[in-house]
Amino acid sequence: MTYGEFGAVLNTQDNSHVAELLDHNVVLEMDGLSSASDKVMFSEALTLYLYRCRLAQGPQRRLTNVVILEEAHNLLLKKATESKESVLETSIRMVRQYGLGYIFVDQSASLLSKVAFANSYATIALSQKLRSDVQAIAGAMNLTDEQKESLNTLPIGTAVVRLADEHPEPFLVKIPLCPIREGSVSDSAIRDRFGGCYGDIRPNRRLQSQREAISPIPVPDKNSEIPRNNQQKNEEDTRPPSPQESAEESASPDSRPEPPRNLSPEERRFLADIIAHSLSTTVSRYHRLNLSRRRGNAVRESLASAGIIERVTIATRSGQVVLFQLTDRGRTLSSSLGIDPGRKPRESVEHMFWAERTAKYLEQEGYETTREYPVKGNGAVDILATRPGETLAVEIETGKSDTNENLTKIAHANFDRIVLVATSPVASEVCQKAVASASGGPSVQLLTWLDIS
Repeated sequence: MTYGEFGAVLNTQDNSHVAELLDHNVVLEMDGLSSASDKVMFSEALTLYLYRCRLAQGPQRRLTNVVILEEAHNLLLKKATESKESVLETSIRMVRQYGLGYIFVDQSASLLSKVAFANSYATIALSQKLRSDVQAIAGAMNLTDEQKESLNTLPIGTAVVRLADEHPEPFLVKIPLCPIREGSVSDSAIRDRFGGCYGDIRPNRRLQSQREAISPIPVPDKNSEIPRNNQQKNEEDTRPPSPQESAEESASPDSRPEPPRNLSPEERRFLADIIAHSLSTTVSRYHRLNLSRRRGNAVRESLASAGIIERVTIATRSGQVVLFQLTDRGRTLSSSLGIDPGRKPRESVEHMFWAERTAKYLEQEGYETTREYPVKGNGAVDILATRPGETLAVEIETGKSDTNENLTKIAHANFDRIVLVATSPVASEVCQKAVASASGGPSVQLLTWLDIS
């Protein structure tokens, strides 16, 4: 439908035209308008008309229509100074009870009006580049400083979501790849699909069945190695891993190619940094190694695809943390290159991560903490926490150890209290059964990852 034709509908007194439009999917293309001010004027007129039409129909109990605003900053531009709300902003505040909703789509969150954020139930953020956009999204989603840092390191196809009431804490989602080629939906196809609402009033008919099918994007072979002499050529094509690639399980050791005997200087430094800082976040690691996000991702994926390092994803209350650790191949290769991999850790990276989080949590509560505190004749407890008049034994439970045995070894070690920290729903269930069956000794308290995240 053209601008002039819809204007004619707006000028009529017969609301049946609008009711007919609201029963269809309508695309308003305004590229033909001469200036941005014309687009704003037309959009505000349309918004006001739809609002008054719905006002006449009365409140609705369910959502019946959605208006999608692409490049929303053209209509909801953030104002430099406090001023009167526009017609569109006023409509956004008032129209929800009449069954009409809005979706705002924009690449620059910092350009959007506060009204857009204040009246949004769901906020979805893909990877952000500019600091101003990161600040705007972080403020709209109430992100912590640590969560805010992740906004510019999100891989392609991953987004942070916050819902106003059901999930007040932000969480991560993975968006499936939809291989739509730009320009595959032509003006003529839209004209054919919505012929009843188009200017020439051509009869509705389905899209031509002989339209060329869009072939799926092939999934890259993660086991194929890039020859070293072609590495520089392929660096320009390096991208962060897609959600599908990231979610794939590691291949069995026998199916992986032997790791290369020679690594680039950047790969050597990356490997040494993982050994020295196993719990480091991606942002901190790239900053420490003076690597850009693009180059850091390329080095990381090169080591991962060769089976030298492996990804460890840890679910937290606010989303997930991605860490990396050496594989057995990686430890062997490090030794051969003169990089000391150190003693193979007794505990997993997941266990170390939650032990550090728990220690910080207890220190904030006024305790002094000691890691791997020895218990006479029974090994050690993960954390000893002390403050005047109280001594705690803390065990981190990932669900992969014998919780009952851990309780038994410290039940008679003269601790005032035992604290079990369950790091997952499975571990929590195991701990609850262990606590219920425990008899004698000090009292046992159960904490979960939700308490210390």
